Amino acid sequence: MAIKLKWLLLIVVLASLSACTVGRFFVYNFADITDYKKFPSRMLTKSDEVFHFAKRAELSKPKNFTINGEVVDFDEYLEKNRTVAFLVIKK
Repeated sequence: MAIKLKWLLLIVVLASLSACTVGRFFVYNFADITDYKKFPSRMLTKSDEVFHFAKRAELSKPKNFTINGEVVDFDEYLEKNRTVAFLVIKK
């Protein structure tokens, strides 16, 4: 009985590792800026309709902001966390 359970467990583990997501987790196990080289991609085609974001008179990044009750310098925060991109969504 124990031998059958071991074989079943081995088959489940091997099947999990062969799956794209789980297998890649064990191989790459962290996200970084070169993920585009590791995972499949697909080309996007240009749309017939062009979308434009509304423009503001003056766009500027904040000098500092509050996170967890502490005022943090924006540039220092980005450098400390090795940020390469971010997205702000409002409303």
